[in-house]
Amino acid sequence: MEEKYSEFSHTFTDKWADDEEITCAYQFRKPNKSEVNRLTKEAQKSSGAANHNLLITLVHPDDKVRMLADLENYPGLAVTFANGLLKASGFGDLGN
Repeated sequence: MEEKYSEFSHTFTDKWADDEEITCAYQFRKPNKSEVNRLTKEAQKSSGAANHNLLITLVHPDDKVRMLADLENYPGLAVTFANGLLKASGFGDLGN
């Protein structure tokens, strides 16, 4: 069975590049239970590395090189995209 990928995107203003608007979009597959468990375990040591590793695992091969270059320039993207993937997988605030 072929894995299904969905596009996730994020747009922000780079204040260090004359307020240039940056849009990053990549295709990811849904994380499975073992990948979420690995993220949780790795996050105890380094949440940044855990998010980065999750993205590398889930990103579509066609987007991987571009995403890695963007993560070098904008390291905060790892948290942004990892949180978006987890939210789309059922994680989030209950609002209670």
